[in-house]
Amino acid sequence: MALTKLNFGGKQQALAAANMPTGSVLQAVQNGSIAEDVNSNPGNFEDTNYTLSITPISASNKILIMMNFPFLLKGTGDKVRGGLKLNRAIGGSTTLIWNTNGYDEMFHARHASGTPDELTNLFNMSFLDAPNTTSATTYTMQHIMKNDSGASQSIAYGSARGGSIILLEIAG
Repeated sequence: MALTKLNFGGKQQALAAANMPTGSVLQAVQNGSIAEDVNSNPGNFEDTNYTLSITPISASNKILIMMNFPFLLKGTGDKVRGGLKLNRAIGGSTTLIWNTNGYDEMFHARHASGTPDELTNLFNMSFLDAPNTTSATTYTMQHIMKNDSGASQSIAYGSARGGSIILLEIAG
């Protein structure tokens, strides 16, 4: 196989991650099948099955997290409320990186027409992280339902309902 060379600053260089210009996508990782996850424990953030790992090539690179997260909050009270947050784990150490104040009322529905409250949505997010590592890095979305609402379940639907995670390593 012939070696591909590109012109960087007037010099021909082999195409390699170290030679890619800032902002180049160096690797992409996408989830396989994601199973549905049900949180029936009000007041506590729980891990969903929306979790994916990537091992950065360089500590100066960034990771772009893109997620489609279909969910349902259901209950029977006057209101149902819940929220999400994103954690990063490296070598057994976990850091909250998105929704860092732990805001647990991102989603809110009110009782209407005598029917149980439900809130269904497709949450889309993108977040650019700088993990500063070349170790395996795992991203996990968590969900919560407020314990002072009528919510009885927070359901993180899986890939069968359009859920996905994509991680892109971006040259720094």
